[in-house]
Amino acid sequence: PADSPTLIFQSLSTTEISTIILPPTAIDQNGPIISYEVRIYTSLFDIPINLTNITTDQTMYPVFVNISFNATGLEEFVFYNLTVRAYTSVGPGEFSSGILRRTEPTAPSDTPQNVTAIPLGPTSITVTFDPPPGIDQNGPITSYNISYTGELFEYRGNI
Repeated sequence: PADSPTLIFQSLSTTEISTIILPPTAIDQNGPIISYEVRIYTSLFDIPINLTNITTDQTMYPVFVNISFNATGLEEFVFYNLTVRAYTSVGPGEFSSGILRRTEPTAPSDTPQNVTAIPLGPTSITVTFDPPPGIDQNGPITSYNISYTGELFEYRGNI
């Protein structure tokens, strides 16, 4: 094809990015589109982490049908760059410009580190801790829940 398809962002979750592939314009298809190749990159590397080939209905020419594509099995709160190109029987066209999206955050996969509790008196304590390791935070931490169970009362709340 003389032009690339277009990826349109639809939605995302913690481990999935949904898109729609719009075919090249009819004049730029240069024959029946037999497949699309989607490449998914993390923002850190130039090597694709996922290659997906989508076969199309070759009886339709020119192709006007949009195709839904879901990138699944992704990591939480990571930037991904998705790009696509179309194939005809002659070969591939150019890759589209990428769409850069970050998957949604989720709860941390590890606990706070170095937790200590120091009694200050008969009715108070000081609690200190470090956040979970950066790679395990899975997004911004917005609060911590500290639970204390004593002989006289129980406290559960956010700080």
